[in-house]
Amino acid sequence: MTVKLHKKENREAHKTDDYKIQELILRRRQAFDVTVTFNRDFNQEDDILVVQFVTGVVYSLLGLLPYRRN
Repeated sequence: MTVKLHKKENREAHKTDDYKIQELILRRRQAFDVTVTFNRDFNQEDDILVVQFVTGVVYSLLGLLPYRRN
């Protein structure tokens, strides 16, 4: 299985592409793209897909995110 996070496109869409850190940063309540490709056919009756979203450190408190005026 491979997972593509579309980091460049998602960072641009969420206006986080100018941040100093290069990890994928998403904003709450905004859609984002993820592509999951399995190495075999997915069987709805037998296979289980678990998606886990994790929040991390508040980077703005650490001074890692630039201040942006809109």
